[in-house]
Amino acid sequence: MSNTSNLVCRCEEITEEEVLSAIASGAGSVTWVKRFTRAGMGLCQGGVCGRLVANVVRQRTGAAPEFVLPDSRRPPVRPIPISILADAYDGHESPTGLLPDDDSDVRLIKAQPKPQFQSTVKADVVVIGAGALGCAIAYYLAKKGQKNVVVVDKGAPGCEQSGRNPGGIRMLGRHPLELPLGLESAGIWPFLGDELGEDLQYYEMGYLWVASNEEEAEYQAKVAKTQQDSGVNVEFLDGAEIRRRFPAVSSHIVGGVHCPSDAQVYCVKAVKGLVAAAKRRGVAFYNDTTVTGFEFSAGRLFAIITDRGRIEAPVAVLAAGPWSAPLAEKLGVRLPIYACPNQMMVTEPLPPVVKPLVLSTHAVCLQRVDGNVIIGNTNLPGLSGFSKRTLLPEMIRSAKFISEVVPLLRKANIIRSWVGTIDFSEDDVLIMGELGVPGVFVSCGGSGHAFALTPGIGKVMAELIMDSRPSVYIGNLSLKRFAQDRRTVSGAHFAHQPHDRDKRTA
Repeated sequence: MSNTSNLVCRCEEITEEEVLSAIASGAGSVTWVKRFTRAGMGLCQGGVCGRLVANVVRQRTGAAPEFVLPDSRRPPVRPIPISILADAYDGHESPTGLLPDDDSDVRLIKAQPKPQFQSTVKADVVVIGAGALGCAIAYYLAKKGQKNVVVVDKGAPGCEQSGRNPGGIRMLGRHPLELPLGLESAGIWPFLGDELGEDLQYYEMGYLWVASNEEEAEYQAKVAKTQQDSGVNVEFLDGAEIRRRFPAVSSHIVGGVHCPSDAQVYCVKAVKGLVAAAKRRGVAFYNDTTVTGFEFSAGRLFAIITDRGRIEAPVAVLAAGPWSAPLAEKLGVRLPIYACPNQMMVTEPLPPVVKPLVLSTHAVCLQRVDGNVIIGNTNLPGLSGFSKRTLLPEMIRSAKFISEVVPLLRKANIIRSWVGTIDFSEDDVLIMGELGVPGVFVSCGGSGHAFALTPGIGKVMAELIMDSRPSVYIGNLSLKRFAQDRRTVSGAHFAHQPHDRDKRTA
């Protein structure tokens, strides 16, 4: 018998015991073990530990060797200084338009045959999508007393954007319609890890939204005033005060909004904790299960059809990110959301550079508690689609703009990149509530900022489904707002696509 305390991944100091725990939580491949544990996220990108993890997965799951392969490396194959990328910027924007759905550069793996349900599965509620939102909805349903909850996902828990984001929890710049959910969630996050029995690595480091010119500073001052009036702990700082508190920030920054209570968690540990806690309360998870249709009886939902069989249930929740749109189409409803590939990259572990998450009009960086700095963009360049292919122009663009905000990062090495698929709504605001089809609910369109709302969404959706009396008002977030001839954005906020800001502010 092996010693489970043995190190499997030396770069991230991951033991076999942690790998086994991830498998017990639903990670059935090297890719998902990597997300649940960070094994393979170090400098060698799994070059050493990949086969060790694959062996553990095969031994524990009984899968044939050809179905369990080490994860492939992501660009850059070797560490590269940010300065080299930044200096390659020539002023051109990244490619725009629809990118093909091509995941071949992530990993090449054969599709393992799917076992069919032995008989029709019966449930009270089926949650479609095992990301953070879907897992939270299932957990809070079970916590509230719902006895028979099933979660289905085309992949595995946290395999899409919930396992590919920086884990930021922000109130700074939160859209006014999302503020009630934001406040609810902010009160839950500090204690959620203890409740779930999982160390979420919760850390209050703050958010700092910086302005590069007076026009941006004027807009941010408006944001700060709006949020202060709503009870959010934010402050507007001039450039001198920013440099006094955060010396790593560039001297050309003229001002910014600071929210010291904003925080971060490790996103995958949040999903892992929600899955484990939901399972302890009786929730069933069916991975690698694709929903193909719906059945109705007497005008109400009766069953969900999957590629593994039928699940009879009177209630379903669409929480599948951008994949919720084609599911809604099967129900005759148009969901105004679209998929967008959002690229991130990460540095080697660094000494403390800057404490808060720093974001500008074009870039964002967050130094995690382990020292790695995550770098991405905010003003997305008009990309759409489901591709997870790393784009060199996007790496160059992010390196250029973040090094202008935090110049010290020019000296750091990028060791890895990845892409997550964001589901943007047409107005950059979450969609949640009833879908307009009896028995069907929806929670999607988070537009890159819904992970922070995870516990609030889970709690409120459970209340809505079970007794129709949510403790937080979410009426303005419903799908009905898109049928109304009015602007949905009231007041200033931070938008992930600020080039559309003139269309979004009242």
